[in-house]
Amino acid sequence: MAIAAATGTRHPLDELDGDEVRAAAAAAREELLALGGDETSVVRFAAVTLKPPPKAEVKAWLATKGSSGSEQPPPERRAEVIATVLPAGNSYEVEVGGLSGSKGVVASLSKLSDGAQPLLSPDDCALAEEIVRADASVAALLREQYGIGSMDEIVAVRDPVGGIGPPMLEPDGASRRFSSMARARDLCTRAHFVLVVPRALGSDMAIVRAQH
Repeated sequence: MAIAAATGTRHPLDELDGDEVRAAAAAAREELLALGGDETSVVRFAAVTLKPPPKAEVKAWLATKGSSGSEQPPPERRAEVIATVLPAGNSYEVEVGGLSGSKGVVASLSKLSDGAQPLLSPDDCALAEEIVRADASVAALLREQYGIGSMDEIVAVRDPVGGIGPPMLEPDGASRRFSSMARARDLCTRAHFVLVVPRALGSDMAIVRAQH
């Protein structure tokens, strides 16, 4: 619920609404593709969240709020966008203002360092499961270690409980390593294994290595 919904004025610390998220995403996508993307490039968003304004600006606005003729306008609402450009796999942090229109205005853009990457998004997880199910090395590991003869016996492939951080980068910098768990239909067999997948997940990607 918006903090200042009753007054009709968005509080500077209200979460972004749907229109603001779309405006921020549109501006970030256009800017990122302009960096050198082509017709095959896709921007995958990990997060579009409110960038809180400076505390001093909020306090100054609150101090004059309700004052006849002297109320300051609220601080500008801005978004912080974390996104990855595929197939290159480079990730960026983008600050976007001007969220009142259909497309925001990019205020700043910076590439994440080579040792950093966003958390896996729901799209990443869904695509990773597709890759896992289609990979012969995973099928062989499950067959040899757990006696699971077919991927049809697997009902879910997920990161294990507690895997809340971003997956680790391999030394080559082009692959990510994270642990996963496959649960069989009998709900008693749980296979734990480590996957090494390309840093830039794509539908044509395959697992680099699977190990028990």
